[in-house]
Amino acid sequence: MPDVGRDRPRPEWMAVVRVYGSILYATKQWGAGEGERPVPLEPSHVDGWMADCAQAGITTVLWRANCAGSLTYPSKFTALAGEPPLPEQYQLGSEIVEQGWRVADREFLGEQCRRFDTLSAGVAAARRHGLKFFLDFSTFDLVGVWCTREQWPEGGERSFDPDLWLWSRDQRERLAGIPCYADPRVRERRLGEVAEALDYGIDGVFLGFFSHCDALSGEQRCRFGFNPVIVEEFRRRHGVDPLAEPVKPGDMYALHGEYFTQFVREAGALVRGAGRKLLCTTRTDGVHGWGGEEAGVAMAGALGSDDLRRSETELPLAAGFHLEWETWASEDLVDGLAVMAPFSEEGLAAAARMGDRSGKPVHLLRKFSAWEGSFGAPQSDGGYRREIQAVRDGLLNGYALHLMFIVDHPKLSPDWRSLLRA
Repeated sequence: MPDVGRDRPRPEWMAVVRVYGSILYATKQWGAGEGERPVPLEPSHVDGWMADCAQAGITTVLWRANCAGSLTYPSKFTALAGEPPLPEQYQLGSEIVEQGWRVADREFLGEQCRRFDTLSAGVAAARRHGLKFFLDFSTFDLVGVWCTREQWPEGGERSFDPDLWLWSRDQRERLAGIPCYADPRVRERRLGEVAEALDYGIDGVFLGFFSHCDALSGEQRCRFGFNPVIVEEFRRRHGVDPLAEPVKPGDMYALHGEYFTQFVREAGALVRGAGRKLLCTTRTDGVHGWGGEEAGVAMAGALGSDDLRRSETELPLAAGFHLEWETWASEDLVDGLAVMAPFSEEGLAAAARMGDRSGKPVHLLRKFSAWEGSFGAPQSDGGYRREIQAVRDGLLNGYALHLMFIVDHPKLSPDWRSLLRA
């Protein structure tokens, strides 16, 4: 365990605000009591979320503005929530799923997002309450799932080309929702989204890895990620045609990791060149990816504390990439790391070791999802408080709470607001 009490800045307490859920709960479109009717979204609602965070001890808000391939603020790169039509079925990951949105909810959300610019309101409210404000960038979450040209032809340049998703080895299928950062068109488009957000005066960008595709990408291992640019480079390096001959999944994940680092490099130049900060997700096991049920449960948290990048272990991933966080640190591409780690003493120690090795601030990333007085294993109220105390003691630099929504809800118990109160 690293020494406690090193010379560190004051802890950073972060909250991930799921904007679309917060809108729907705050307006009572979701979660209304008997006889209650929805109310229009007002800037005062957004201000209330920020006041809530500040009063609970939060210092930085990570604003997750994406909503199933669309955004909750206007953009020239993708749809505003409520704009694209909702198909009865659609592809998510490698599966065809039933539409989870009620049309009434989707239309209501779109109406509220057109009332005023929610991102602008969020930044202004954060300023009033002394909070730092980062865009939680949807790095891998539902990029254009129902905003493709076929489904949304009137979207023009804001529609999304499915060929920018990960390709299957047989070149016939696409892993819907997961963009291929080896394709320069993806990086260019996504950097445009980042530049657009910087114009709002945000304090920085967080490359978040949250994805609805975690358990919906299939059980067949190393099935996706064979985009033309990857295939060509793999042939050049290894002298093997990955479309026709067996490949080591680790070699494929390593190559994707290099290209993702290129995106981090370009995003860092853009964000830090503008005088803002860039944070990026990483993991104690060193590999991120998507698969079926086996992978989905694990990858939503972490497979373990041991580095798996040089392991011969066959990971349960339909697609994945190596996290080159050492390179991000050594090249000074990022200002900090948000770490996924097992919910255990060893996971906490592994995250702390990453801070020592990288020389960068490390923030432990945790989902808080108490419901009706209980947590899903292995989370526990005592475990959260143990980790928060470790941050206070200087073992880590901060704690990032991923909250399902920021408003009060009668079944959300125990309440997240009490966690940071000494």
